[in-house]
Amino acid sequence: MSTTSTTLGLVAEIFTIIAFATGLILLIIALLIRAIRGGWFEVEALVDGSELRWLGPDGAFYRQELMADELTSLRQDELRTVFCRTSSPSRAHLERVAHDEKALRVLVNVFLGVGVAAVILSIVSTLTG
Repeated sequence: MSTTSTTLGLVAEIFTIIAFATGLILLIIALLIRAIRGGWFEVEALVDGSELRWLGPDGAFYRQELMADELTSLRQDELRTVFCRTSSPSRAHLERVAHDEKALRVLVNVFLGVGVAAVILSIVSTLTG
């Protein structure tokens, strides 16, 4: 076995351990965040002036001030499907995505992908060494 192959194998195994451990920790954090926040549900909301108004599944009436960038993408008196979390129906989102959860999922995929690539590199260096 050559020194280059041995060194490459050791570095690949270190990357494997670090990447899989980090990916697993981030995956657990992402699953916990998802469980705590709850799922999404859709409601029809009315754009009224600078407010968004909707009726929640619990029968309560909710309203929310729209931000300037949200106002530019919406028309007055428009009925729009919005998304709310089951844990907080008083906060409406125009998209069914939490950007922090999405970023966390991307990081999980990157770290697990690096871990898989490192395992493959470690196997190849072992077989060719």
